[in-house]
Amino acid sequence: MENENMIYLRDVERTYRTGEVALTVLQHLDFALPRGQWCCVFGASGSGKTTLLNVMGTLEAPDAGSVVIDGCDVSRFSRQEAARFRREKLGFVFQAYHLLPEFTVLENVALAGKLAGMPHRAAVTRAKELLAQMQLVERIDHRPSELSGGEQQRTAIARALMNRPKILLADEPTGNLDEKTGLAILQLLVDLRKREPDMSIVMITHNRDLACFADRVVTLSGGKLVEEKEKSPDGL
Repeated sequence: MENENMIYLRDVERTYRTGEVALTVLQHLDFALPRGQWCCVFGASGSGKTTLLNVMGTLEAPDAGSVVIDGCDVSRFSRQEAARFRREKLGFVFQAYHLLPEFTVLENVALAGKLAGMPHRAAVTRAKELLAQMQLVERIDHRPSELSGGEQQRTAIARALMNRPKILLADEPTGNLDEKTGLAILQLLVDLRKREPDMSIVMITHNRDLACFADRVVTLSGGKLVEEKEKSPDGL
């Protein structure tokens, strides 16, 4: 089962403790994501969606269970091993764009490649290619404060794609955007998937209208999978 999927979680638990109070967010959770599948994860605030994404992204280790990504049991990784794995295999898109304010658009994107060991010239070339795909060629020398929300998110997506990740993890990628801009961001993701059909995508969202873009919908409640259904990708 592990080798057939890009992501495979088995009997995963995650509990947060404050003093004597324990809050179990993920409870005996099983999840499998086939290679190349786009999955939307829905659920109310506090249902465990972001924790699930963090566990998939090696940003948090589970308290119990196993997390296998692209054939590697990442739940056993050290912090250094997890960081290297994230740089090589994963791309992250967050609701808050997390761009470095002192860097230009080009520098923000190219930095991801440099941190992964890419030579400067190759990183700049790759960053320019991605920013062209994101329709940001005229903004490469601007800083984040000079961009609209949609432009900042497009920059963040370009940064996430810098190292050609096998998995894209997106946490409310349209949450800070108006409806029109959010749809434009989704169209970019749809176009991306057409260019990179083998890339797996997990998207956390509260917006039920986004389900039509996914192959599959998963709902979390209290840290457990309570609904799962297959969908046909419609796109735009």
